[in-house]
Amino acid sequence: MGRLREMEMFVRIVEGGSFSAAARDLNMGQPAVSKAIASLEDRLGVRLLVRSTRRLSPTEAGVAFYERALRAIAEANEAVAAAQGAGAGLEGRLRICAPVTFARLHLVPKVGAFLDAHSKLQLELVLDDRSIDLLAENIDAGSRLGVLTD
Repeated sequence: MGRLREMEMFVRIVEGGSFSAAARDLNMGQPAVSKAIASLEDRLGVRLLVRSTRRLSPTEAGVAFYERALRAIAEANEAVAAAQGAGAGLEGRLRICAPVTFARLHLVPKVGAFLDAHSKLQLELVLDDRSIDLLAENIDAGSRLGVLTD
């Protein structure tokens, strides 16, 4: 079992006040949760929880572990969100070059919806009928009509 999963289990136990509540939240059996925490305590060499017939509470080491586990879980969740967000949409500047009439008929009518879908994108349309050097003009994408020389 991964360390992060053990931390999530421990946090659920402390917050839920019992192994049974944590097991229900995690959709696991109570014996599996109990065994995982016992294994965690053995590996750490410290008791994290004081168990009695009526109550379950974290030890001093358990409180320290709980606080750090919360931060680790939050950091892991942020890392996942950042990775998922990195590919979620376009952002930055995009320069597109196209002939004037072609752009007016085919590109400009779609620009509004495109920018609505990619709100972080800064779009710059360079409308010109002449054949410009895309590299020299710093153009990201260009549309050409007719016979090309290269």
